[in-house]
Amino acid sequence: MDKTIVFLRSLRPCNGIQSFLKRLAVNVTCLFALSASLVPAQVAITANVPAYPFQVLAGSTRQINVNITGGKLNTTNRSVLSTTGGASASFTTPNGSDVSSVGGALPTVQVNIGPTQGNCTISGANKISSTATVTVQAQWTDDATKTANFLFNVCANSPPTLANGTKSVIVAPAYQHAYKSQLMTLQSRVSGCVDETRT
Repeated sequence: MDKTIVFLRSLRPCNGIQSFLKRLAVNVTCLFALSASLVPAQVAITANVPAYPFQVLAGSTRQINVNITGGKLNTTNRSVLSTTGGASASFTTPNGSDVSSVGGALPTVQVNIGPTQGNCTISGANKISSTATVTVQAQWTDDATKTANFLFNVCANSPPTLANGTKSVIVAPAYQHAYKSQLMTLQSRVSGCVDETRT
């Protein structure tokens, strides 16, 4: 009888076992949290581009930007991936001007389009294509396999009067009544010309 009581008492939970189990549960929770933090974050680089590719004139400049997620350095290498029709481009950053490529740059850089221009045409769904193009690539320095591309269609400059007979310079409002000594605000828009200054 005494041996049976001793055996049953040995099966009864005691403070030592309960304390051990609590510590074990806490350690397991910490272990799962640590393993989750060691899993590599999802990395991505996305080009911020307009709904249609860039339509630019020869000699123009544009700032291009990428969104970077999951990285540490959050910098990019920039280079000209390809060109057609003799088009060219260079880059300008705080560290250099008109350079052929950029290493470890900030997400935003300036692209300088070269002097060669192409003939741009518009097809269905307002798709613009050019005989002269430049494709710029942004490569993530944290992960060289992650890239984003920017397409530039380089179009020809237009004369003061466009092919359809309209003027390159449009002033708005085109017609409006005004009283004596009344101030009026006029806004101009230049279509298809590199030099946007007018008098």
